[in-house]
Amino acid sequence: MSEEQIKNKNTIETELSGTDVNNINQKPEKKMTKNDLLAALEHDFATSVNRIYVNSIKREIGFREITVQEQKSLSRIMIDNEKRKDIVFDAQCALINKACLERESFDVYQCSEFDRLKLLIALYQANMYKNDVKFTCSQCGTENQYKLDFENVLHRLDKIELNEEEYHYENKNWKYSFKLEYPSVKTVAEFHKGNVGKYRNANS
Repeated sequence: MSEEQIKNKNTIETELSGTDVNNINQKPEKKMTKNDLLAALEHDFATSVNRIYVNSIKREIGFREITVQEQKSLSRIMIDNEKRKDIVFDAQCALINKACLERESFDVYQCSEFDRLKLLIALYQANMYKNDVKFTCSQCGTENQYKLDFENVLHRLDKIELNEEEYHYENKNWKYSFKLEYPSVKTVAEFHKGNVGKYRNANS
């Protein structure tokens, strides 16, 4: 890891270090274990605990809800680093790992990119995604309201199998095989870091 990458990582962790412990509201409908509760208390996070199914490891992991301070910090990082997708990506991963209550056995960088995107939806749906979307038809002026059903979306995502698929093709002259699978978060992170120069020069 380069000096710049270490500096970025430390900056991101500092930005996301704020916590809000003013609200102690445990949702009874959320499935929570005794270990989840103890982990939340040990980390001084007095928020609800969510059990989220991580497809690539085929089991549920406990996460606390993200705080308002963390939402603001991540938004600021995204705005200040519009052309640095590597920093934004690492900030999102840092938020996921920071909200996890099983850090000793979980690291989002070891999961698939599918898992990362799903975890972001799951963490944010308990906060900013609660509000319904309201819009006005440009043709008739009718006001409409659409309910964001992220619970149903997550339920459907739970059922997706992330097994790799292997294909074989051949004819009289040649044959080849290849496998298709979701890239790991680590692979995507390295891709973004390898294209930093391209992002900086884009639209300049």
